[in-house]
Order: sequence, then structure tokens, then C-alpha cells
Amino acid sequence: KCIFCTNPYMTRKIKRFDYVKLVDVIKESYECGAREIGFYTTGEPFVYKGIEDIIKKSKEIGYEYTYISTNGALATPSRAKKVIESGIDSIKFSINAFDKENYKLVHGQDDFELVLNNLKYISNYRKINKKSFRLFVSSVVTNITEKEIKSFKKLMKNLVDEVQFNAVTVQGGYMNKAYDLLKVSKTGLKVLDQNFNKTKESEVCMVPFNRLHVTCEGYLTACCVDYQNYLTVADLNSV
Repeated sequence: KCIFCTNPYMTRKIKRFDYVKLVDVIKESYECGAREIGFYTTGEPFVYKGIEDIIKKSKEIGYEYTYISTNGALATPSRAKKVIESGIDSIKFSINAFDKENYKLVHGQDDFELVLNNLKYISNYRKINKKSFRLFVSSVVTNITEKEIKSFKKLMKNLVDEVQFNAVTVQGGYMNKAYDLLKVSKTGLKVLDQNFNKTKESEVCMVPFNRLHVTCEGYLTACCVDYQNYLTVADLNSV
């Protein structure tokens, strides 16, 4: 069991976005002025078997920047190659623990070596084939992992363009119990602040003002961590 899953914060049914409707949403968003499109938030993009086709279609429509955020377990060489060749502009791995033991504790799966090997493959593929897409790693830091930041940065050196560390939060209010259990120490927060991380509790989230989030059900929601669709503002299936 994943240590972040102290609360059952996502109970809605698993679903795949209808391809035709998805393309319509992508086109309409472009017509409304969107020029960047990302595949991430409350789902795993590599679960969608035709994700490379969606990326290619987005580039054909005219999007200037396409990106993926993945936990990396399904970003195997065969899948990753298709995504890269589809024209993706950046790939971000979410790695929230820095060794095999803690990875299983935090993620709930013993995939640390698998994820690391997938990341290394993508990094090497980019170098060998002289691809220009960007490669990033982000990590939600907890009191379990905060002391391992330096060693992880060393591990990531020469593999990715940037590693971003973010202190664990309540994830839109869904994970209060988990936050109380895992929150970063004051010393850890100071280290994160030195690593360009924003940890001020009073800071206003700007995401609702500069992005659109469309769920697999076809709902327009105001938040990237709206696990239960509580912040749905429109049903795009009816427009």
C-alpha cells in the first residue's frame, strides 16, 4: 500500500477519454488560444495506448509545446521511443523516493530500478539520436526522503535537464492525515527553499488562472489535483 494513500482520496471509476472527443477538445482549446498541452494530472499518460498518436495530432493542430508527466514505470523503451518520435517537447518523471526501499514505501510498488532504467534509456536515446526534447524529474519530498536530496541530485546529474523538489502538501485538501504524517521538517524546508522551491503557505495557486484541466470523463475542472471532480465547472460532453 502506498504511504500517500492514507486517505481514499480518489474513488471515481477508471476511464479512458474517447479519442474523437479528445481530439475535438484539443482542437477547440487551440482555437481558443492554447499553445501548450500537457498529459498528466490525476492519471498516468502511458496507460493510454495511443498517447503517441494524440501527441502527434496535437503537433499537427499547431501546439508549440507538448509535454508528459509520468511515474515512469510504463515508460519502457518501446513505449518511450514512440512518444519521443511523435514530437514530444518534454518528459517529466515523478520520482518521490530516492532509493529502492523508500520507493516501495512511498509509491506502493517496487519499481525504483525499473523507473531508473527507463529514465536512463530515454536520456541515452536523446543523446544518441540528438533529440531536442527536454527531460525533467520532479519529486514530492517528505520527512522520509528529505535527507537524501543531495545524493539523488548526484544520481540525476548528466541524466536530466533539471530536478525540482517540492515539499509534500495536502494536495488540494484531500490528504490532511498523510500530510501530518509526512510533512517536511523546518530544516528540510530551508534546504528546499535554497533549491528554488516555493514553500510559503500563504502563496496563491495560479493554476486555475492560467491553465485548463480536462478530465478523462470530459469535465472541465479548476484544479490539477481534483481527484473526485469536486471542482468541475463544465461538462464538455454537452457543449
